[in-house]
Amino acid sequence: GRQTVSDEVRLRHPAAEVAGNYLLAFDADGTFWYLYRSSTCVNSGRADFPIEDAAVSENGYVAFLTRTSDATTSLSVYGQDGKKLLRTVKREGYITSCALRDDGKRLLFSTVAPGHQNWTTRFACLNTVTGDILFDSSVDNCFAYDCYLTSSGNMFACTQDGILALSAGGKETQKVAWNTD
Repeated sequence: GRQTVSDEVRLRHPAAEVAGNYLLAFDADGTFWYLYRSSTCVNSGRADFPIEDAAVSENGYVAFLTRTSDATTSLSVYGQDGKKLLRTVKREGYITSCALRDDGKRLLFSTVAPGHQNWTTRFACLNTVTGDILFDSSVDNCFAYDCYLTSSGNMFACTQDGILALSAGGKETQKVAWNTD
């Protein structure tokens, strides 16, 4: 292929997320980020705290999962123009992952905390326009470390035991165990 982007990007631990024509490049455990549409940088900046995870939607919305100075985690959502769309979300436990729906109007995130006998993962979905919580559900004996949101609103999570499928309303619909043979 031929080179289409030649910008100087300063990332010590480069990571990227892609949706539609957008590429979000960010410094994992750093604060710098760059938003590209096709081969043009349309926005860049610095997060307030080190970035743990990020997501981008097909309309250029971006979500950052950051680790704050007191070791808690928080989420923020921004439009393509860099304006904050959603207040910073902080939760009890540790936010492990975030995902945006293709249109950017829904934000899914998973939070892990010690449960009664094992880990419990809470999944929450927010409307990024209104800030309303669409659902907040928990799954016992589950440590989810990554989550995904489909355009139809269904969700998937990678857990210590396999793949967990959730309905658009946050109800567990299926578990698929990892094949460890």
